[in-house]
Amino acid sequence: MVWVYSHEISDHVTVIMGNSELMDDALPGQGPVRKHMNEITRCARSIGVAASKIASLKEHFAPRE
Repeated sequence: MVWVYSHEISDHVTVIMGNSELMDDALPGQGPVRKHMNEITRCARSIGVAASKIASLKEHFAPRE
């Protein structure tokens, strides 16, 4: 059942990634705000990878129909 939630997490991560990339493009030069946006993007990618790994568990632990 966990893999169902991983799909929902992936959906939210996609929204975070898309919006953080749009905001990053709109930011001028370097500065503390860009540093924070880069951290948000890095964390979102990490969460996306974790959600993908959780989803892959379905192949190993899901009951066969």
